[in-house]
Amino acid sequence: MEQIKGRIAAILDRTTMVINRGSLDGVSRGLVFYIYTELGPFTDPDTGEDLGTIPQVWGSVVVSNVANRLCIAGTGYKYIGGWQPDLSHLFGGRRVRIELPIDETQISGWPTKVDVGTEVISERPSSAAVTAEEEVEALPASAEALPAPPSGDSESSEEAHLPQHEGDTAVQNDSNNGSE
Repeated sequence: MEQIKGRIAAILDRTTMVINRGSLDGVSRGLVFYIYTELGPFTDPDTGEDLGTIPQVWGSVVVSNVANRLCIAGTGYKYIGGWQPDLSHLFGGRRVRIELPIDETQISGWPTKVDVGTEVISERPSSAAVTAEEEVEALPASAEALPAPPSGDSESSEEAHLPQHEGDTAVQNDSNNGSE
């Protein structure tokens, strides 16, 4: 698979962003994007020759929700505290989201409330509940891309952040998935 390059379109919070690439570009849940900037170009002080550039990696994010032309991706988790770093989750440590070094003036934020008129959409009926006589209307293309805002720093906030449909599997951004 060829690498997919994109750009950050919006920053929702210190751990979650919108990227300007979606399913039409080959993006799917679980895809990892590395956030980087190019340092340089640098010049050799002895020869004056152009040495080129080098990437500065700021972190990585894992795609959790995908629409046709955009996706939502968030950082992984790390364990802090506890008795031993590798086993801290077993000995009193806690799991926290990895925060990115972002420009806080560019945070657009999650919606903070539900108002009268806020859209709702039903869950897909299971195939057992649908008979041949019933016609099921398809969900809008972007409906699966609508995430719920994080519900705080609890460990279950990631599960609340991902819409669940029959047959879908939630992507867990755990520290052991190589996304650090």
